[in-house]
Amino acid sequence: MSFQKYQSESLSKVTLLKSNASKFLESIDATYQQHFSIAKLSEAGMSFQNQELLNQNPVVISALSASQDAVMLALDDFSNVEDYVMLHLPKMEDGNNFGVTVQLAALKQLQDSSEALSKSLDELSKYYTARADAMDKLQL
Repeated sequence: MSFQKYQSESLSKVTLLKSNASKFLESIDATYQQHFSIAKLSEAGMSFQNQELLNQNPVVISALSASQDAVMLALDDFSNVEDYVMLHLPKMEDGNNFGVTVQLAALKQLQDSSEALSKSLDELSKYYTARADAMDKLQL
């Protein structure tokens, strides 16, 4: 694949991402409202009070799955934007490199955010281990 073709593909991915950003944010908001609709801690306690401890909590499992999907999608989008920024980085020359500096700062921020999301994804996957440890400690 030639560099120009790869560069144009990254541009089309970022353009598509940009055009679908509002729909994506609306879907994340709808998913958040669906899985985290309880506004008060007391309501949460009452909703979980009637469930047996040994049964898996379908609300938590569903929210966990939706969160993992959203994080993976965001990581993929971050990767596409990183590719775009890196492929469209101009050469640094003597003087007037402000635009390059801004692009490098944006790239650094994208990489930091991507790393934070990766750590969040790792933490989400630890739910089952933490639940099993709690069940073991309670001897259930």
